[in-house]
Amino acid sequence: MPTLVFFLTARFTFLARCLVAHQSSMMDGLPYTEAEIKAHCQTHLASVKSRFDDPEAAFVVLPPKGAGARYGVKLAGGFQKPALNYERAFMEFLSSDSKYYRVPKIYAMFEDERYAYLVMEYLEGPTMWQVMGEGTTQLSPKDANDIAVAFLELRNGGKRIQDLQKAGSLTPLEHWDPQGYMFSPDGDGGRILLNQSDFVSFMTSRFKEAGMDISAISLDEWVLTHGDLTPRNLKRCTDGRIGILDYRTMFLAPTWWEFYALHLCGESNFWIGPLKEAMRRQRITAPATLVEALDAKWIPWFSTRGGAWAR
Repeated sequence: MPTLVFFLTARFTFLARCLVAHQSSMMDGLPYTEAEIKAHCQTHLASVKSRFDDPEAAFVVLPPKGAGARYGVKLAGGFQKPALNYERAFMEFLSSDSKYYRVPKIYAMFEDERYAYLVMEYLEGPTMWQVMGEGTTQLSPKDANDIAVAFLELRNGGKRIQDLQKAGSLTPLEHWDPQGYMFSPDGDGGRILLNQSDFVSFMTSRFKEAGMDISAISLDEWVLTHGDLTPRNLKRCTDGRIGILDYRTMFLAPTWWEFYALHLCGESNFWIGPLKEAMRRQRITAPATLVEALDAKWIPWFSTRGGAWAR
């Protein structure tokens, strides 16, 4: 326990220093002052009359100054502040150009006593949710294929991903906080996985508790995984590329994780069906026997005995 307390203290101290560093070094490139950004955010929060952790309330689009570009601000408060720094790390990690996808450029990060503010490029273009008529029409074959191609490039990732693999890291910050649809609805209670070895031990133990045959589950092949492929987290950018949003669930994961996360995401078959087909064509998939076993054993076990509240 003392070791864990020391690690957590050091971790949050490090993240706080990162926030301060971004506050002092990145504001010069923005056409707004810190006070103006905070004022816009406060006005937005008052208008939506919702908590900062509501997806609608947690993202603010700043009005352009003159003919300039628009910027976005993602907000986090309380224990979610470190998670915002985690997103920043991934956006910077993925900042190089891609033919198929876009990641927002980061301009600033700062905090006050209530919130942390991550100021970024605003990717112009409709979300896939909007492209689909807010879920009333099916994802088109072209959109599904473009998303799958973009994520094929993302998951392979070239030298950057190879460097993470060689280092045994799960993220650019090395560690990962278990969260996402595999751990729905409340995550895993703040458990921190330090590296790939820790992840394998953690998941192996829990799969065994759930009564699964661990020999049938691959945990030794790693690819970069977004983990939250919903139509609100992807955009059709004005330049035709796929814009990727929300990086809280991203980490270097087993090869089957992305497909199974899509399987669990809770969206309608208008979204899941076409995207599964496109992902299978790009060999982004999970064995049917594994999906069935996870559905039959992992999900019931975690929902009743695996979640932090049940332990």
